[in-house]
Amino acid sequence: MAIFSLGLVATAGALLLRGDRAIDRIQVEGVQAAGDLDGDGEVEVGETKEVLQVLVVGSDAREGLTPEQKREFATGEADGLRTDTIMLVRVDPVTDQAAILSFPRDLLVERCDGTVGKINAAYGIGEETGTGGASCLLRTVSALTNIPIQHYVEVDFSGFVNVVDIVGGVSLYLDEPLEDPKSALDLPAGCVTLQGADALGFVRTRSEDSDYGRIARQQRFLRELVADLTSVDTLTNVPRLFALVDAAAGSVTADDGLSLGVMRRLAFSLRDLSADRIATRTVPAETIISNGEYVGEEPIEEEAQQLFTAFRTGALTSQPEKPAEPKKLGPADVPPALVLNGEGTPGLATEAAEALRAQGYEIARTGDAESFDIAATVVRHPPELAAVAEVLTESLPGVELEEVDTGEPLALVLGDDFDMQTMIPAPEASAGPSAATPSEPAPTPSQTPTLAPEPTPDFAGARDSDIDC
Repeated sequence: MAIFSLGLVATAGALLLRGDRAIDRIQVEGVQAAGDLDGDGEVEVGETKEVLQVLVVGSDAREGLTPEQKREFATGEADGLRTDTIMLVRVDPVTDQAAILSFPRDLLVERCDGTVGKINAAYGIGEETGTGGASCLLRTVSALTNIPIQHYVEVDFSGFVNVVDIVGGVSLYLDEPLEDPKSALDLPAGCVTLQGADALGFVRTRSEDSDYGRIARQQRFLRELVADLTSVDTLTNVPRLFALVDAAAGSVTADDGLSLGVMRRLAFSLRDLSADRIATRTVPAETIISNGEYVGEEPIEEEAQQLFTAFRTGALTSQPEKPAEPKKLGPADVPPALVLNGEGTPGLATEAAEALRAQGYEIARTGDAESFDIAATVVRHPPELAAVAEVLTESLPGVELEEVDTGEPLALVLGDDFDMQTMIPAPEASAGPSAATPSEPAPTPSQTPTLAPEPTPDFAGARDSDIDC
């Protein structure tokens, strides 16, 4: 998954050529032509605007790891290959957006041979039947989701570790410590920089919670890694880009259709992709227990189909942003105003100024108006201060606006009609929770449907943080 992100952000054709020559190629049956979004065999979009849907698999293959690395990463000695990380990645070069759909490893599905069972066994079924592991898994995912898949990418332990180390590690903030001896993970709370070994432990661990927690951590880590890969330092550091491509190319297996031309178009078209433009979702499912034994995770049909449709049609990556609501101006936005006494009672301007300060306004000074025979209280303002003058009148019931020449100060001029009690009412005390009465109806939850829940932030290490490390 991290390696494919690298392919999205590399910006030089020479780098891509160098990496393209080193990537292992396999024949994967079932992939659709790039740009064929509905699987009808016809390309709907032009080459430079094609939307790609890629099956990205994180394998636990130990090949390529030294005995020391196996001990350091706590990977064990298991042989073979398991696909415990399965994601569909949709990239849209037109909008510079991406969506990631994660599949729980124990999701109960119909596999390519017609049997029903856990999705992460599909690869092994393909190997045993001669169909090919990648082909069986791709067909299984495509049949489940009805999403045409244009490419297949497979990433292993060693490549993940190398890329993270070369990029200089990934920094993030943890709300609480995260420890798992089975994944060689021991992280303190606070800002941490995950180098390769710790990063691998972070995306592998599930002892703290579940596979859903692991998925949420993987999705968070991917967003953090993309942020690093798309940083100015990375894009302008040519030696680092060469090293990244070399590390990725040596540990990626891709379908033979993921050509240099596709990679080059992706590199240039998606160079503006950023972490905040990546939508992440997980296939909704419920746990199945039979005779007291755990069976797996069964997709919640209606929610899952709605999510698959949104992914396939691009709804996850093209949801229009709500227009920003105009900022509501308040007393803090009003520049210091004059309060002038045009009524004649001594101390009236000072008393009014104090009442306005209690409302949150800043007073420049108080004083007398040009005369004491002003009939009506007004807020005088130059044209450029019309908006903030209206704010002031909202706190002064019955007071009118009067426009004066440009450059003149904002001023409240007290006239004969000025009444402290009615024109500057005392500020209301803020109502706390106790202000609610039993007769008030309880707020109802939003009825706006959601396509899929975001990863639950209660999972250890999965919470995105506003703290910049």
